[in-house]
Amino acid sequence: MAWESSPWMIGNGVEHSVEVARLLAHAGTGGAEGIVTPGDCKVEPLNVPGTKVRIAPGAVLLKNRYPGGGQQTYVGRNTSEHEVSVTATGSGGGRSDLVVARVLDPQYEGQEPVDPNDFDYMRTEVIEDVPSSTKRFDELGLNYPAVALARIDLPASTGTVQAQHVTDLRVMAQPRKERHLIAYALEESDGILRLTSNA
Repeated sequence: MAWESSPWMIGNGVEHSVEVARLLAHAGTGGAEGIVTPGDCKVEPLNVPGTKVRIAPGAVLLKNRYPGGGQQTYVGRNTSEHEVSVTATGSGGGRSDLVVARVLDPQYEGQEPVDPNDFDYMRTEVIEDVPSSTKRFDELGLNYPAVALARIDLPASTGTVQAQHVTDLRVMAQPRKERHLIAYALEESDGILRLTSNA
């Protein structure tokens, strides 16, 4: 049978595939990818700069880039600020790293966790030594779901991440492109003083 047997949504306890659920997310977002609202998942140095960066709370949409995962979208949520480590550079030269939000789905890669409810399927990763011009995760040609949050460009012999080393690469998945202006006739009840002429 060519059609998947259970479309979204059949009742009476029928089981539905995760692929159809991810298709629903894909259709509902128009296949968009990136952060959900403007402040989401911003990458910044520590308050006292050090060997880590901090990632703000927020949410992301990620295309399923696994082979066979077309027309599917993952939805990830970062509930609190957290930190990730950045490897220091040596004296031989600088390095650019890409900070990404990524999905690790054992359906497509890796071994099933012992406890499926105690595993970080959604995570922040630092991909080291990317081209210094990198702006998007898909430029790296990797076949798993991830979106770029920032690029860190460290000079040689540097272990402390400063603000000037961090380039924000976040993109709104669905930026607002329309402006709505609603107009109506003013009445005295709106608190507007009407002036009249006796001339």
